[in-house]
Amino acid sequence: MIKPETVNQIFERAHIEDVVGDFVHLKKRGANLLGLCPFHNEKTPSFTVSPAKGLYKCFGCGKGGNSVGFIMEHEHLSYPEALKFLARKYQIEVEEKELSPEEKEVADERESLMLITELAMKFFQSSMKDTDEGRSIALSYFKERGMDEAMIDRFALGYCPEGPENSFHAEAIRKGYKTKHLITTGLVKEGRQSLFDFFHGRVIFPIRGISGRAVGFGARTLRSDKSIAKYFNSPESIIYNKSKVLFGLYESKSAIVKKDLCYIAEGYMDVISMHQAGVENVVASSGTSLTVDQVRLIRRYTPNVTLIYDNDGAGIKASFRGIDILLEEGMKVRAVSLPDGDDPDSLSQRLGPEGMQVYLLENAKDAFHFMSDILLEKAGKDPIERSRAIKEIVGSLALFSDRIERNLKTQDMALRLGVDQKTLNFEIAKAQRQVDSDRIKAQDRGRPIDSPPLPDTPPPLTEEEMERDMPIMNSLLDYNEQQEQERDIIRILLNHGDRRMTILFEEDEQGETEEEISVQQYIMDELCNERHITFKDALYGKIWALYQSAFIEERQLDVRHLERHPDPTINLMVAELTTERHVLHRWSDRKIYPKNETEQLQRMADEALNRLRLRTVMQMMKETEVAMQGSHDPGIQQEALERLAKLNTMKAKLSAYFGSVIVNL
Repeated sequence: MIKPETVNQIFERAHIEDVVGDFVHLKKRGANLLGLCPFHNEKTPSFTVSPAKGLYKCFGCGKGGNSVGFIMEHEHLSYPEALKFLARKYQIEVEEKELSPEEKEVADERESLMLITELAMKFFQSSMKDTDEGRSIALSYFKERGMDEAMIDRFALGYCPEGPENSFHAEAIRKGYKTKHLITTGLVKEGRQSLFDFFHGRVIFPIRGISGRAVGFGARTLRSDKSIAKYFNSPESIIYNKSKVLFGLYESKSAIVKKDLCYIAEGYMDVISMHQAGVENVVASSGTSLTVDQVRLIRRYTPNVTLIYDNDGAGIKASFRGIDILLEEGMKVRAVSLPDGDDPDSLSQRLGPEGMQVYLLENAKDAFHFMSDILLEKAGKDPIERSRAIKEIVGSLALFSDRIERNLKTQDMALRLGVDQKTLNFEIAKAQRQVDSDRIKAQDRGRPIDSPPLPDTPPPLTEEEMERDMPIMNSLLDYNEQQEQERDIIRILLNHGDRRMTILFEEDEQGETEEEISVQQYIMDELCNERHITFKDALYGKIWALYQSAFIEERQLDVRHLERHPDPTINLMVAELTTERHVLHRWSDRKIYPKNETEQLQRMADEALNRLRLRTVMQMMKETEVAMQGSHDPGIQQEALERLAKLNTMKAKLSAYFGSVIVNL
């Protein structure tokens, strides 16, 4: 258990905007912050962060909660693990007990693999700095490549020893880690006679997730033997999927947000050398072609991307493929042509910090200018090759979802290519139809073979089916209606429970007296005396029970207590009910003043309470009628009739309260 005072300290330090800001590019929107949701794919921001309330909420996928809940969801951690994650971030000391062998046995496999990669990263760092072999081979190599100590530490670079006497696998087994987990991470392989380190004799590039924890490794040999693979990478596992991570994103994300621009390179050394040259907003796809998932990672921080790939055939081909993926995901794309024989690593070292930054600024081109320059130069005056070049550019233009932007690009490219714009538009429309057709085919391929295509509309129910399903439908309708009234009560308590309001009490001889109480006290006074009213929804019932406990103990329940509750379902509901979807801007300039709920607190509370009462009464009437019809006992029927009469009186009074107002019950 983590001490409550430590938990409170973590919540006090872990401001929601700072925690989420490490993973999502947020922009100011009124009192809140807005960004692209990290939990589902979206191009229009619907992810809202409320610094005042300490909550986040996505109106697209519905996820929401506090800073700890965000880390739990994003990093797939348990509640205690998320607290420890934030404690490390804010340097808050948390007392932890040593895990017993039994606890280690039942530890989550994912966390076990993460612990192994963390151990490996530290081991490789120590092997490079603290051994003669590491210093003479690996450290000297990095320094020859222009890396200083700060940069080596920043990227946690390391070295895996060559010989078995100082092996990582021996160290890991000595510390109690399981062989199967060592093999799963790809750090250790099974030889004919014994285990051995897969990366032995190589310099190590840790690949870290957004949170900074190592999920995999790239390893480069320093031998000149061309029969040996230059790079080895970790195998895919539950913690490492190469198509969903970007090398350098953890180290670069702050600079990407600050510059509102992300450079994409190909290799590990490209990223590190550019950092050394002062260009810190750069990542690498590291061992894989740029993927949609990687693009979506970048889009959380910025929509602006500049590609910096090698200027050889493979690099140009990768650039074109990357441009298409980026455009299809709605990114703003530019590209840089490098001098022949140079890559970002060599160019950074040759030009130095100032020269590299100037070069990138002066040579970044619009993606279509970049493509047309290369393709037209290659085609020369050959009409067939020029036609092929134009069709390739048309294919990329067809990926634009924004019609205005596509039209502007088309005008520009028509002039640049020397093609009539109408002809270009015709070809783009044809290419778009092909793109749409390919998408449909891809979706069809994703459907099980024996699954028929879904009809546009379901067939109408027969009369027999309607009669059969009517009781079920009525039951569901009653439940959903009851749920809405419960939701409204909880929403008022969360948003306005601590606000004060003045109410009038009628007294027999003294007339009316005034008393100022909180909205929370008013609602609890009203409902806690009505034992027949219960919350049917389990989650609303949980929150209502917490308010009841506070009422019995004669204390005001602080919403922050619910925002920090260890039950993530409560966090999510609090975020759902306290975060507004839309904010009105500058209405006062037009002399339009929308009514504020806080100006009519008692009326709002009374309406919500009476809706719940009316729905409860109607439900009780239905239950009483069913009980009466199901019994032949005259006594039971008489009691039921008397109860129905009382309920009808209550229903009439509640209906009179609403008068002619149409209420969604």
